[in-house]
Amino acid sequence: MDVTFVATSPTLTQALSSRSTRQASSAPSYQSHKQRWHGAVALGVAAATARRRSRATCKAVAAASRPALGDLMVKPVDSKELISKSRPAHWVIRTTDVKANLRFFTRIFGMKVLRHEEFEKPCAITCNGEFDTPWSKTMIGYGPEDESFCLELTYNYGVDNYEVGTGLTHVAVAVENPEEALEAAASMGYAVDGDVISGPDSYKFRVLKQEADQAEHFRYVALRVQDLEAAVRFYCDACGMTEMDLVDIPNHPMFANDNTKVVGYANGVPLVLFKDEAAVKIGQWEGRHAIAVPGQALRAIYKRRSMDGNSAVGAYPDLSDPK
Repeated sequence: MDVTFVATSPTLTQALSSRSTRQASSAPSYQSHKQRWHGAVALGVAAATARRRSRATCKAVAAASRPALGDLMVKPVDSKELISKSRPAHWVIRTTDVKANLRFFTRIFGMKVLRHEEFEKPCAITCNGEFDTPWSKTMIGYGPEDESFCLELTYNYGVDNYEVGTGLTHVAVAVENPEEALEAAASMGYAVDGDVISGPDSYKFRVLKQEADQAEHFRYVALRVQDLEAAVRFYCDACGMTEMDLVDIPNHPMFANDNTKVVGYANGVPLVLFKDEAAVKIGQWEGRHAIAVPGQALRAIYKRRSMDGNSAVGAYPDLSDPK
């Protein structure tokens, strides 16, 4: 025979005793009902109090064993060796016609769509520019994004025009047959000037020969700057790039030894910076340069920029701040 042990309170024992007495009576009294009700309430209150104490104890134990928030954060490592492992990921350009861009890049350059995403709200770190609209991005290039450089085509719904700037001059892309690519561009109605094609939304692309030992199709991105030395310092000091030899860049009329510098990472798509005395106009059209940086090095960059009195859009938040 099974035996069950039950812990009770004195009030509940009294109520149960009253219940035994009432079993011989066919008309239970009001007093007996009151005793039963008080006994049940007392038991419920005791149980609820015990549960609250148990939860409070569990929370205290969990809080004591939880590591400090700072211990969970990636520690900044300000190391040139670490930051040198960074890689140019992609360049963002704006588009007013996604389909026209896809035809341009796939038919002329042989690129392929890597992925496409739609967003109902503007990007918190202004990936789509400073536009308060739904938007989409289409990654297009030659290989996996984590291995190869590519372009991000950003489309803002309701925006049908971008003011063309003068900072981004052209992107150099190597293909197997440059002449065939230039002829294809002309046949599609795009202006061709030497080895440069003026594509959709006024972006220019220089067509070069893809060498047998080159895996990366994107050769460089050319930027016009007003202060050459300051631009070089920024990319080298803040971004961890290094100066490279200009002779590795195919000759172009706008490049000269006294007004041009090349910066970049090892085995990455470099930037060709050239000085222009005229005012350089930079706006939403120029897009942005996305660089993949090791987490520890990235936190070191943000920390250094903050100490220098500079700010960054979408910088690492201070998670120790309860706000």
